[in-house]
Amino acid sequence: MEKTTLSPAIILDRDGTLHRDTHYLIRFEDFEVLPGVEEALKILLEKGYRLFAATNQSGVARGMFPLEKVLELNTKIRGYFLEKGINIEDIAICPHHPEGSVSEYSRDCDCRKPKPGMLLDLARRHGLDLSRSYMVGDHPRDDREGRRMGGVAGRHGQDHGRRHARPGQGEQRGPVGVADLVVGRAEGPAGRRRGGDRAARAGGRRRGGAGVRVGERDRADRLA
Repeated sequence: MEKTTLSPAIILDRDGTLHRDTHYLIRFEDFEVLPGVEEALKILLEKGYRLFAATNQSGVARGMFPLEKVLELNTKIRGYFLEKGINIEDIAICPHHPEGSVSEYSRDCDCRKPKPGMLLDLARRHGLDLSRSYMVGDHPRDDREGRRMGGVAGRHGQDHGRRHARPGQGEQRGPVGVADLVVGRAEGPAGRRRGGDRAARAGGRRRGGAGVRVGERDRADRLA
């Protein structure tokens, strides 16, 4: 029997990581990609990482919009990046919340981040090697989700991370800086040197990221 080769991947949060977080984004007209994201994703694709996303969408459980609208939006977001030469192969969704108003989705599930259900599902369906993969998001819960896997290393690189980070967690990075970190870790010192030069040119080392203002949403941190 032929042995299946598992692939390394980058699993991204969606709101606040790929695009500006606008309190339960549901209209594609409000979609605004964050500075540096396209360059960072192209760097990761060039290094052999497959791209996926995993997103909590409790607005479904809260009755704010139907699951079908989230699926439709995700299709449009993937289409936007495909036009830029960036293939985000799948966007996993958790529509649940334990305090939801829609009975079908009102429960304590195994897929809502920071639980690892969405990551495990993506790995199973797409043949991913989680021990060589990374979780990237704008909030420490993305870091926790990754670390609970025992293999995926979370990297929260935007203002959510800085707001909630504990002392000693380190500098927050913009998208290119995060890509540099992943590539450097995979390639060793030579990769860090090459990636570091590129990130410095792109401004990826600046504290707080490349114009990312995720931290303006305290309330949404609790509700997402």
